[in-house]
Amino acid sequence: MSRDLSYIIPDKICLSFEKHPILHHLFITCCGYYNHSEGHFIKREGIAEYILIYCTDGQGYLRLENKHFSIKKGDVLLIPSYTAHEYGALEENPWSIYWLHFKGTHAPLLFQESLLCVGEQPRLIHYFNQLYPLFKIDYLETNMLKASSYLQLLLCELKELSLNYTKSKKGFQDIESTIEWMRNHLDVRCPVNTLASSINLSKYYFIRKFKSYTSYTPIEYFNRLKIQRACDLLIETNQLISDISDQLGFSNPFYFSERFKEVTGYSPNQFKKIMRTKR
Repeated sequence: MSRDLSYIIPDKICLSFEKHPILHHLFITCCGYYNHSEGHFIKREGIAEYILIYCTDGQGYLRLENKHFSIKKGDVLLIPSYTAHEYGALEENPWSIYWLHFKGTHAPLLFQESLLCVGEQPRLIHYFNQLYPLFKIDYLETNMLKASSYLQLLLCELKELSLNYTKSKKGFQDIESTIEWMRNHLDVRCPVNTLASSINLSKYYFIRKFKSYTSYTPIEYFNRLKIQRACDLLIETNQLISDISDQLGFSNPFYFSERFKEVTGYSPNQFKKIMRTKR
């Protein structure tokens, strides 16, 4: 991306998000992109939003309370709400950054350490680029719900990338290949035994190793990937819940509904009803 972008949601709209049955959990208040932002400098005593910045080129810095961080390409800044901070681009090599501010009751649960070193990650840029068109025309509820979903994906991706970066990848290529297979086969029902044998591990060692890498058992992780896709389908299509359940490889709609509520806090019917009545 070569040009600067900036989208700011009016305060009145943000206040309506705080009362929305789904959006109040997590929503974006502003977002954008700055390309080699010479002279970029921000100093605040603290604001109500959380701030996320992904540096894709150049250098910058962050002062957060009494700590100082040097920022380089591939670093992610996460600034808590109501926390004094100062950040900016270095004069001799100004940074390029993707950035956003967000709020919501789930924001503190998804927040992590202040500086993550994740390197070049096209998937993070993809999520940012999916966000921007949603703010171009109007703050339609469906667009804002999509934006909230992309934000949650982005934050979860950061958590996974941080975990991968801080622990040695040596010995975990087999787990990474299993996860990639899951992402490409959301329509499949696959028992743990089959997943384990595909990478020549015993069932119980595979489960322990997978959970140490992801914090979830293989089936929990696979189901979460499926439920995320189900949310997209409920928002974007008119498919029946039973059809979505079958398309995502669940044994029956009842089991699908149980897993959906376990992950999202809502049944598929509740989620779909909210989406339809609020349009």
